[in-house]
Amino acid sequence: MRTALFAFSFLLSVLFSIAPAQNQGAAEVSDAREIATVILNAAAGETNAPAIRREQLSEVNRFYDDLLIEEHMSVKSAAVMFGNGKVLGEVRGDVTAFWGDLEVNGPVANCTVIFGSLKLGPNADVAGSTAVIGGKIDKHPQATLGRKPYNLGGGESPAVASMVDWMKFGLLFGRPVAPQVAFSWVMAGLCFLCYLVLAVLFPRPVQSCTYTLRARPASSFLLGMLIPIIIVLIAITGIGLVIVPFLLIAVLLATVLGKASVMQYMGQQVGTLVRSKFIQHPGVALFVGGAIICLLYCVPLVGAMVWCLSIMFAMGAASLSTIEALRIEGSQIVGEAPPEGEESMAMVHVGPGTDSTYPPAGFWLRFCALILDWFIVGTISMITSAGLLFIPGLLMYYLVMWSWKETTLGAAVMNIKLVCDRRKKVDFPVAFVRALGTVLSFGMLGLGFLWSAVSRDKKSWHDIIAGTNVVRVPDGVKIL
Repeated sequence: MRTALFAFSFLLSVLFSIAPAQNQGAAEVSDAREIATVILNAAAGETNAPAIRREQLSEVNRFYDDLLIEEHMSVKSAAVMFGNGKVLGEVRGDVTAFWGDLEVNGPVANCTVIFGSLKLGPNADVAGSTAVIGGKIDKHPQATLGRKPYNLGGGESPAVASMVDWMKFGLLFGRPVAPQVAFSWVMAGLCFLCYLVLAVLFPRPVQSCTYTLRARPASSFLLGMLIPIIIVLIAITGIGLVIVPFLLIAVLLATVLGKASVMQYMGQQVGTLVRSKFIQHPGVALFVGGAIICLLYCVPLVGAMVWCLSIMFAMGAASLSTIEALRIEGSQIVGEAPPEGEESMAMVHVGPGTDSTYPPAGFWLRFCALILDWFIVGTISMITSAGLLFIPGLLMYYLVMWSWKETTLGAAVMNIKLVCDRRKKVDFPVAFVRALGTVLSFGMLGLGFLWSAVSRDKKSWHDIIAGTNVVRVPDGVKIL
């Protein structure tokens, strides 16, 4: 029987090879040869079928549609977006799926799935890399991979999986809060808790920003748009790179306070519309405004727009309130009654034979003086190519200026001066202890500096350690 099959297949091969071209097409001849090859293999006892003749294609792309690469197809590359893919044939290059699941049961070069799952069948053969982001990999035991697969957000880490889900259902839809992702609700709750704590600790600044939003909404928005541009321009100058990190921290803190005021403002506007004094209360208004903003965050595209607008209004309102506070603070003169909440006063010896009482300097005056001093030392460090010595040079600068003039160049510009609580001159030991305390205040994420904004006597941690304080000196009094 096997001898008869062999003879018959040989005869077919000879006949089709000598057939004239005009009687049979090239495709028919090729088909006959494949049939003969199958018969020859069967006659020889071989069970493996020959390789499937595949239809050669360049690229196959699908958008908002499913992808199917059949067994008889061989493509250069394949991609599907917002749809599912199934690869049964050959992909000589990359196969990519975005926002959809992919099934591979054939040879491919590289496989990438973003925000979807990958299923590898028994005939899957990935010669290169396999990457799945935001989904899982279901691999058949007989599937072969050229490299170890990379899987991010496939359930191995709940935190990473939650972040990937937020990117998948929140960020790509243009909304900060994704309703179906618990992680986004947890983050929204933590942010609101932060705003609530700030509103409790700093009620007057938050209410001041709220008043600014109510009185000057257009100016607040325009200034909020200009602040990022100003920061970029400062950074471009080169020397401004020393200031930019601290300026960003200040803008971030001001923006957080401003966001609390934006929520409070929205709640109070709702209370005005419904004529409810209860809702207009600052605490209730904060909850109502926060709930409204959170719901708007869930709407695709609208959520991103609301987030950007709230950031602009927050930065602008906080900046305008700060400028107004500094203007009022600088306009106060000696002998004026201190504002409410500033009962604590410091004694400073100013000029020969005079003892005068001056109020402590506020946080923003001290912060501006700090930025000026750092700018001066940073500029000198860059000119002398001694950038690595910036921190030691800054400490030496403070030690010399405090113990010599009881002030610094930046502090002199802001009309503020360092004094001792015991009405003695600031000498080198006091300056040295305060410098060490400054390192501690900065090392604790800057909380030591921020303490001067919440403490009753406006002292920072290094002031408490060294027994010093910073006071405002009126115009016309010589400091340096």
